[in-house]
Amino acid sequence: ARLWRESPDKRGSLLYLLAAMSHPRSSRSGLVRWEEFRRVFGGTVGASEFGAFLAHGEGAVLRASVVWPARGRAALFPTLQPHLEEAMNNPEIHSRHHHFPHRTLREIVDAMKASRDRAGLRQLASFLERRMAAHPSEERFLRTIIEISRRR
Repeated sequence: ARLWRESPDKRGSLLYLLAAMSHPRSSRSGLVRWEEFRRVFGGTVGASEFGAFLAHGEGAVLRASVVWPARGRAALFPTLQPHLEEAMNNPEIHSRHHHFPHRTLREIVDAMKASRDRAGLRQLASFLERRMAAHPSEERFLRTIIEISRRR
């Protein structure tokens, strides 16, 4: 927490480290209580910190949902979208992470719902609709994610 407060230039790297150590499929999933991030760290994750986190590459995109509860009121999806699109267009990521993008998108939707990020859910659905039009072969699973994002 002290590093977060004292070194704003290291926040993206710190978020990546904490997310990697507390990913839902990790044995250390309780390391950070992301919903209590503001209280413990003295602030929330804004777009600039989230962008610095995402600069760490595909691993950050895969773990974006982990950080979402720490966002406060920040609009994070506009920062995530270009990274997510780049990852979805990269066939190498699909071969290394067989669950991508299906599970990753579902985890992002779940995190958005849990943090009541209605604007993010609308933006995600809109992005996925545009993606579906441009990539008809992805229609089936994208439609499923869009439907899940719209359920209450």
